[in-house]
Amino acid sequence: MGTVKPWQIVVMVLAVLAVGGSAFYSCSGTTDKVVQSNSATMVDIRTGDLFEATYPEKRPVRYPAKHPTTGTESLFPVFAVEGKWKLDGRYIPRIKADKALKADLIADRDGYLSISGTSPTKADIFGK
Repeated sequence: MGTVKPWQIVVMVLAVLAVGGSAFYSCSGTTDKVVQSNSATMVDIRTGDLFEATYPEKRPVRYPAKHPTTGTESLFPVFAVEGKWKLDGRYIPRIKADKALKADLIADRDGYLSISGTSPTKADIFGK
């Protein structure tokens, strides 16, 4: 255990160079900042109504969010893909497991919804 073989020195030098190169690449990347969205588009999974709400500044949000008029927790985030509304796949099992929610709005297993391409209604869902 007292001697270091030449190939071990080469491996250690390569490791130090890899760590240094990785740190340089990470720190000197592009100067573009990631811009976080300030609003969310949501679908009421019971009715198919679309809503848009701004995120609160200093507080996290959780889904399903409460409907602004009925107070039921049935709003899930959606996003538009080629003119169709799509639900994030992580919410599909929860929606299908809850009998009170209308899972037939989910058109396929990829999360596309069978609702028309209406524009969302602005609502204060998350509060301030």
